[in-house]
Amino acid sequence: MKEGEDKNNKFIALIASRPVLNMIDENYVSENGTKFLIKEYSATNIEEVFAQSIRAERDGASALVCAPIVSSIVEKVVTIPVVTIMPQKSIQIALKTAAKKIKS
Repeated sequence: MKEGEDKNNKFIALIASRPVLNMIDENYVSENGTKFLIKEYSATNIEEVFAQSIRAERDGASALVCAPIVSSIVEKVVTIPVVTIMPQKSIQIALKTAAKKIKS
């Protein structure tokens, strides 16, 4: 067992593109005193998302986090809980950037 890993070895799989995964600063998330390892699974297209979802479940993931555009379909191919990323701030920033580009 690696240093800092919880004895229960439960982890949460995070499926996203490599640039998004590179922005993640934390390797663990804590909830009610329990620490869960975050394992990254890179995917650049929908086929890779499905493959990585199945791989994460086979690797022993206790839950999976992915983008809203694929989460409803991923739920159909895995038996673990699937949680959808809801990017609020980044949506607002993108919309403002689009508005600026239209204006200029």
